[in-house]
Amino acid sequence: MATQDFTIGRSTRVVVVHALAGGVLDIGNVTGFNPSQKTKEATVDRLDGVVLTKHLPGGWAGTIECDRRDQTVDEFIAAIETAYRNNVSIPFGQMYEYINEVDGSRTTWLYENVNFYLSNAGNRQADNVIKMTLGWTASWRTQQV
Repeated sequence: MATQDFTIGRSTRVVVVHALAGGVLDIGNVTGFNPSQKTKEATVDRLDGVVLTKHLPGGWAGTIECDRRDQTVDEFIAAIETAYRNNVSIPFGQMYEYINEVDGSRTTWLYENVNFYLSNAGNRQADNVIKMTLGWTASWRTQQV
């Protein structure tokens, strides 16, 4: 949902695709998506005193926050751990981010070569929702048209 003046969180949808999830990973109750571009700083200190700095693209990283609905995320991470333990190559995944824009259009971003890890399996407390955080890194993000 987009408002007339700005985009809000519910305007975004995230889809995770991974071979070890059997295709699309149905995370369920996604409550947050936090992507950040990673950069590498390159600096030149010229003899004339001018400093030139560029930030070179170095991939993307972030988190997907969710309220645990069922065992899906746990089983996905267990499949990654099992593959590693059995000396099997762990494939990279993909992520799609769909944003409904204020003008009624939709922007789609594809994150490629995505590596997933469980940065927080959640705190188990009586009568409280278990909040999980799935961390990820990606080689790049490209806009899909």
